[in-house]
Amino acid sequence: MKSLVSVEDTYAVLFERNPHPMIVYAPTGGDILAVNEAAVSTYGYSHEQFLRMNIRDISAPEELPRLEAHISRQRPSYEYSGVWRHVRSNGSIIAVEVNSSELPYSGRPARLISVNDVSRGVLAEEALRQSDANFRTLIRSAPLAIVTLDRNGLVQMWNPAAEHLFGWREAEVLHRPLLIVPENDIDEHHLLLARAAGGDPVVGIERTRRRKDGTGVLVSISVAALRDERGSTTGLIATYMEVGTWRTLEEQFRHAQKMESVGRLAGGVAHDFNNLLTVILGYGHMLRAMDTLDASVSSSVAEIVDAAERAADLTRQLLVFSRKQVLQPEVLTLDSIVRRMGRLLRRLIGEDIELVTVIPQSTHPVRVDPAQIEQVIANLVVNSRDAMPGGGRLTIEISDVELDETCVSRRMDFQPGKYVMLAVTDTGTGMDQAVQERIFEPFFTTKELGKGTGLGLAMVYGIIKQSGGDVWVYSEPGTGTTFKVYLPAVEAPGLSEAGAPELIPISGGSETILLVEDEEKVRMLAAGILKTAGYHVFQARTGDEALLILRQRPDEIHLLLTDAVLPMVSGEQLAKRAVEIRPGIRILFMSGYTDTAVVANGVITEGNVFLQKPFTPEILLRKTREALKR
Repeated sequence: MKSLVSVEDTYAVLFERNPHPMIVYAPTGGDILAVNEAAVSTYGYSHEQFLRMNIRDISAPEELPRLEAHISRQRPSYEYSGVWRHVRSNGSIIAVEVNSSELPYSGRPARLISVNDVSRGVLAEEALRQSDANFRTLIRSAPLAIVTLDRNGLVQMWNPAAEHLFGWREAEVLHRPLLIVPENDIDEHHLLLARAAGGDPVVGIERTRRRKDGTGVLVSISVAALRDERGSTTGLIATYMEVGTWRTLEEQFRHAQKMESVGRLAGGVAHDFNNLLTVILGYGHMLRAMDTLDASVSSSVAEIVDAAERAADLTRQLLVFSRKQVLQPEVLTLDSIVRRMGRLLRRLIGEDIELVTVIPQSTHPVRVDPAQIEQVIANLVVNSRDAMPGGGRLTIEISDVELDETCVSRRMDFQPGKYVMLAVTDTGTGMDQAVQERIFEPFFTTKELGKGTGLGLAMVYGIIKQSGGDVWVYSEPGTGTTFKVYLPAVEAPGLSEAGAPELIPISGGSETILLVEDEEKVRMLAAGILKTAGYHVFQARTGDEALLILRQRPDEIHLLLTDAVLPMVSGEQLAKRAVEIRPGIRILFMSGYTDTAVVANGVITEGNVFLQKPFTPEILLRKTREALKR
């Protein structure tokens, strides 16, 4: 250690033994000239490392501009004290109180800084400030009206939601008693504040409070005490929710639950009926194909098949509503679908209704099943047509929209974002509120007996919800109705041109098929059709039986035809294990409906073919051939 000039021995002892870090540096350039043991201990650098460093090296990066300013102001008489952020050798930051003054060193000008580590206090203050800032940010961004009061009941914070609910701006209410309390409720208001301050929170009481314009608003009020680290009450926080908004959300939740329950019931009924209809349709088609039937019997069989097909159509519509049908989505634009349907729509509405389309040159693409969206448009158009028995105007409009929090706040399971809107508006009879609340329920209809099944709008609801969108209705009796369909916009590297799928020719084969179906009548029917077409068929009732056959004959099975829902082992689990035993085996799923992984959110598992029950012999053979050709 070099001796300090002048009273060198005394200063050297004081410098070296000082319990606080001390650093001597050159005022021009900032090179460090000397440090004491406390500096070595605090910063983690050795004496030798320090003497190769600059005063800037121990300053936090964000402090460097401030340090440069101080260095530029240094004069022989310049002294300074303040809090700085320094960096230790391990990269950690410490808050230090620095005192800087002139001190000659080895016959040349120098500056001495003494350092006092105040990290604990400074960091605690910073944490407190950050916590306070977070608290204020949380309150200001909350959708609920939130007000904080001091111990005297004067307003300290008044968030934007409170401004929106009550009409006063924050500047108008700060440091004043609550202006929202009606005069006849002031005594009770003080009692509520005293109760909360005493440790008994007020939760969800309903009272009328006053808006700036003088009108009353019924709100649900909750009040709790704010306390410091010692547990002492420092103030109060109160929240206000407009009761009308809350009850609207409750009603929407109950409606959503009701629709979900009805959907589950409809899906379950359709599933059971589809198994029965598969047997009726299958044997009906086989009977109709016989050449030995006389004319009267053949006519009766035709009536049976026709009735079964109408019943199958009803169950398909129930599956659509319950969101259990299989979608095959593509990325496309709604305007392309509407333009392609133009001629069909004009035939649907007749000559006494004017059709107006408002379609921009281009809109965002959406990911939908084109056949199902065509069904949605057709159903909405037919519904509007029926609401205008004396003629009128029907308008179809498409536009890109962006819905914010405000727009979707009153809708369950609907998120803000970019959407494509399809609106169908008529000038017909309109609907009252009671009808609007039930309009999407299956079998609900306002038409006379025999004029409709009540499933058209239920299908619209099911398709749109399963596609990730929503459908809203606006109507007043005597003025007409608007249905607005919102579908999420997607990015599209390439758009699909929706067209008719390529049909696989109906033919038989000689391959071996493992048929797995727990419903015996359906299994016997399918096995009979496949054997008649030349296929070799092994039958199993459960997944375990099927796996046993696969292990015994791993090289013989070409196709696994399995129901999606089986006892013990699901169809999907069976398919995965079948591929492990017999790599290259083809898979064909069938089901009346399923909400298992076969229909992952309504989409066929990639690489597999799906056979929807009920099916005819022709459809079974076509799907079998399609799966084998994969």
